Amino acid sequence: MKIAPEKGRAPIPADQAARVEAFAVSVDAQLPPDYEAFLTRHDGGFPYPNLFDQVTPDTVRWSVERQAICDRLFGLENVASHAKGEIFGNAAPTGFLLIGEDPGGLIFLLSLRAEDFGAVFLWQSNGALWGSAENNENHIFQQAVSFSDFLDSLYETDDKIGYDHWATPFAVANAVELHLN
Repeated sequence: MKIAPEKGRAPIPADQAARVEAFAVSVDAQLPPDYEAFLTRHDGGFPYPNLFDQVTPDTVRWSVERQAICDRLFGLENVASHAKGEIFGNAAPTGFLLIGEDPGGLIFLLSLRAEDFGAVFLWQSNGALWGSAENNENHIFQQAVSFSDFLDSLYETDDKIGYDHWATPFAVANAVELHLN
């Protein structure tokens, strides 16, 4: 598996582990070890392979296709902005970190809740207040039991549709192997 950094992003700082630890303290949570390793080593980016079969029911999906693209995994700065409510405000699900997205508004959530700690969920973002009838627990769906399992579920098709989406000249030139250990 490869990951390309976001264009224009500076190299990962030497103090990245301390920055990740400070973020965990700021959200009063321990991060799952696999996700902490990801932020420390890669600080987000564009993974390849990048396709997955989403678990959201037909009534929630904006597309008739089950196949979705893991377009981007957020870096620490973006995860922290989401955690502060700077993007979705009171619409974001509580007990989760917003960690990535597909091209159509499907947000990847990482659970910090005791009952499903570390699991990855899908949420079709909307502006309704979290807890309202339009935006509540019935609108999030567990995709994988861990961040590592989510990454392991990403695949490519024979026609390379995922590669065609991912392979900008910048991504191809700057991609590195994605390792969590």
